[in-house]
Amino acid sequence: NTVAADIRYKNNILEVTGVLKSFGGGSDNPIIHLDGGIFMWSVVCYFGKQDSAIVAQLSKGQSVTIQGICDGNSFISTVYIKNCTIVK
Repeated sequence: NTVAADIRYKNNILEVTGVLKSFGGGSDNPIIHLDGGIFMWSVVCYFGKQDSAIVAQLSKGQSVTIQGICDGNSFISTVYIKNCTIVK
């Protein structure tokens, strides 16, 4: 239920662990996509330029834990997390 999820999680700090599916955004605004394990589900994690070097060390298929602020979800079941940092 996306409405209930937004009420519970939006604008809260989340820590999420997942498998790195893909990269985007370039070095000025790195983005990683975590595989949600269910068709059409993914977690999109937005980083700042200061985290480019750390994101550059990651590899597809790697398990990663990130922390950031939930920015809500979309109608296609994608969860967005902003201001991310790598926890491990």
